[in-house]
Amino acid sequence: MSLLILIALIHAYWGLGGRWPGTDDTSFVEHVVGRTKDMQPPPPLACFGVSAALVMATSLVATKAGLVSIAPVPLLAIDVAFWGAACVFALRGIAGYIPAAMAYARDTAFHRLNRLYYSPLCLVIAVGFVQIGLAAN
Repeated sequence: MSLLILIALIHAYWGLGGRWPGTDDTSFVEHVVGRTKDMQPPPPLACFGVSAALVMATSLVATKAGLVSIAPVPLLAIDVAFWGAACVFALRGIAGYIPAAMAYARDTAFHRLNRLYYSPLCLVIAVGFVQIGLAAN
């Protein structure tokens, strides 16, 4: 869960204008996105949206692991959202290794970082979801 919160905080930092691991807008896009038309970074709302989704994913993990309870929410809704989030992480992780999906980013720092860190991290998170989901049943 702390990993998801850390990633959420990084996305919020980007939403606030942070440019790490780049140094300016162009290098930020090259490291974090790959390429965009006119090399523009994602808008703050997009960064905050991803951050919020990651916080929500954290709450689903905490709920499924029995650490917190969302009493008025039906268990079926929690299960659907939990497994949906697991699928999102798995698909994001797999996409990093599909040449057609990452063709736009070829020859960028993002392409290398994605294969070394971003995609494997998403796959590890997906496996964590599966482990927690199976243990909770």
